[in-house]
Amino acid sequence: MENSSNPKRRRRQFKSCLFCRQRKLKCDHNKPICQQCKKRSFTKCLYTESFNYDITADELFEKYPNVQLVEQVTKLQTKLGNKDPAVDKDIAKLKFLGKQYIDHNEMHVYGYSSIECITNFDQNFLQKTYSDKRDSIMTIYNEGTRSEVAYLKEKNHSMDEINPIPENLLTDVCEDLPLYEEIKLCLTDFFNSSLHDLLDVVDKTTTFNTFNDYFIINPDSENNLGRKVSNIIIPNDNNIFKIAIVIFIIATSSHTKYVRPSIRSFLEGITEFPFLTHNKHFEYCQLLVLRYTCISYDNTLNASDKMYRKRLVHELCRSCIDLGLTDADLFYSNMNYSDSQLVCIKKVFYWALLLDVHTALEFGTPVQISDEYLNVNVVFDVNIAVCGTDVNKRRNTILKEFLRIMRSILNQFNQKRGMPQCNISNQIGAIKNFIETKLLPMKFYTDLHGPVMTDPLDLIILGTLIEMLVVLSHAKKIYYNWLGSEIDKEIIKYSSLQILLNVRAIIAGHKVDKFAYPELFTNVEDETPHLHLSLRITQTFLKNAICHFYSSILNDFSSDTMSHDDNHHMTLLEINDSVIKIQKVFDMILTDEKLLHRIRKSEGFIISCILQTISSKYWMEIIHIQQELYSEKNDVIKDRNLTSNNEGKTAFLQSLSNWDDEEIMADILYMFR
Repeated sequence: MENSSNPKRRRRQFKSCLFCRQRKLKCDHNKPICQQCKKRSFTKCLYTESFNYDITADELFEKYPNVQLVEQVTKLQTKLGNKDPAVDKDIAKLKFLGKQYIDHNEMHVYGYSSIECITNFDQNFLQKTYSDKRDSIMTIYNEGTRSEVAYLKEKNHSMDEINPIPENLLTDVCEDLPLYEEIKLCLTDFFNSSLHDLLDVVDKTTTFNTFNDYFIINPDSENNLGRKVSNIIIPNDNNIFKIAIVIFIIATSSHTKYVRPSIRSFLEGITEFPFLTHNKHFEYCQLLVLRYTCISYDNTLNASDKMYRKRLVHELCRSCIDLGLTDADLFYSNMNYSDSQLVCIKKVFYWALLLDVHTALEFGTPVQISDEYLNVNVVFDVNIAVCGTDVNKRRNTILKEFLRIMRSILNQFNQKRGMPQCNISNQIGAIKNFIETKLLPMKFYTDLHGPVMTDPLDLIILGTLIEMLVVLSHAKKIYYNWLGSEIDKEIIKYSSLQILLNVRAIIAGHKVDKFAYPELFTNVEDETPHLHLSLRITQTFLKNAICHFYSSILNDFSSDTMSHDDNHHMTLLEINDSVIKIQKVFDMILTDEKLLHRIRKSEGFIISCILQTISSKYWMEIIHIQQELYSEKNDVIKDRNLTSNNEGKTAFLQSLSNWDDEEIMADILYMFR
C-alpha cells in the first residue's frame, strides 16, 4: 500500500546570499554584506544557511529579497530557540489553568476577572499571611463603623418576607421632607451638578412637573420657617417611581444632613422589593441608575455593599430588556414623550450597558445584556448619536467603542472554561490602541500639577480599561503560567497608574469645587459635588489597584526559585521603589487635613487607605526581617530567601504577631477626624 503521509522535504541550505542566488552571481560569502550587494548599495545581505523555512520560493524571492519576511521569521526563530521566559515551549503550560473562586462567607462564586479569583489563586506563604492579616484588621473596622448598617439589616426582613410599602409610609415621608423651598433648591442644584451632566438620565422639566403636580402644600402648614409638603399624590398610572426620583434627589443632596428613617425605608423598598416588578415603568430604570451612582458614603442609604450593587445592576439590565429600552426608537418614539425624555431613555440604556461591563469585570462574569437582545449594528454605531452637543458627540463615540471592546473581552475571558486560546496579547493591544487613539494624552489624567478638569466619563472608561489590563497581565502569569519580569512590571505599572489616576481625580474634584461652588465650599464641611462624584467613581478602582499591586509583588518576591540574577523576576530594589512611590501618591491626600476632613465619611476611600496602610506596613515588615536575617550579606536588598526556609517564616510570623491591630486601625481612623 502506498504511504499517504509523505514527509516534508527540508529546504536545501545555501551558502550564497539571497540576492546572489536569485541573479546567479558569484557570491564571496562575506558577512555582514558581500561585495555583489555592496556594489549595488544594498543595506542588507541575507543568508539562509542557519534556517529552513516552510515558505515558497515566490514568497522568499521577489524582485529583491523579501527582507521584512526573512527578518520576521528570523526573529521568531531566535525567540523560540533561546530561553526567553515570555515564550514557553511546553505546550502543556499554555493551557488555561484558571479556576473560579468561591467565597464561603458570602457563598458566592467569582469568575476569572474578579479580584477575588486572581488574588486567591494558589496563594503562597506571604500572600496567605498578608490576606489573613488584612482581613483581621478589616474585621475591626467593619465591627466598629457599621453599626447603622447592622441596624438596617435587622430592621428589614428577607426579600421573601417583604410586604408592599405601607399606605401610611408616604405620610411619614411627607413629615420628614425638608421645607418646600428647600426641596426646590435640592432639585435645582442636582440639575446644575456635574453628576447630572455626566448621567443625564432624568429630564429636568419632567422632574419639576412631578414635584409641582404630586407634592401638595397645605396652606395651613406654613410657619415661620416656610411651607411644608403635607401630602404626596400617587399618579393615576400608579407610576410611583416618578415620586421616588424626586425623593431620591432630595435624600442625596448636599443640603440634606441626615436621611430620615421613613425616607430611607421608602427608597430601599422602591428599588429592592420584588412585588413592584409587575408595575415597572422606564422611570424605574432611571431610579436604579441614580441609586447605583449616588451611593451615600456614610451608609445612610445602605448601598455600599458590592453584592447589593450587583443586584441593582442585575435588576437594571433585566428591566431594560423587559421594558424595551434596548431599542428605544422602536418602542418609545411613537409614544407621547418629548425629545428630551427620549434622550434620557436612551442614556439609561447605555448606562445599563456600562454598569453591566463594570459588574462583569468586578465579579468575573459574562455581560448580562447579551448581543441577542441588541441590534449591534445600531447600538454600537458611533455615527448614530444619542444627542447632538459636541461634548455628547465625543462621549457617544468613546462610549460605544469602549463597550464594544470590553463586552467582547469579558465574554471571552469569563466564559465557563476561561479564555480558550492565548489571545491575551491581542486583547491588550486593542485596549492600548483605544487609550492612545480615543482618549486624551495620559498626562491630562495623571499630572497632579496640570489642568484639573477632565471628563468624568473618561475617568470611568480609563479606570475600567486599566483594570482590565491589570487582569490580563495577571492572567498571563497565573492562568497561563507565563514567566518573565516584564509581566510583573506590567502589573505594577498599570496598578500604579490606576492609583495615581484615581488619587489625582479626588484631589482635582476638591480643587474644582473650591472655584465652582465657593459658597457651598465654605459652608459645607462634608463632600462637595465634584469631590463626591470623584470619590464614587474611584472607590472600586482604587481598592482593586492596591490589592492587585501587593498580590503581584508578594507572589513575585516569595518564589522559592529566585536569585538576585534571575531574569524571570523583578529585583527587590525594583519592588521596594514601587511600594515607596505608591505611598507617596497616597500621602498627597493623607497630608491634606482639609481634604481628609471632607472625606471622613467616604467609606470607599477610607477602606482604600486602610488597605494601603496595612499593605505598606506589611511590606516594610518583610524588608525589616530580611535585613535582620541576612545582615551579614553585602547586597541584602537583592536577596530573596525570606520564605525559603523555616527560620525566615518563623521570624516573620513572630514579627506579625506583635502588631497591635486595634491600635493600627485607631491611628488610621484618627487621620479622618
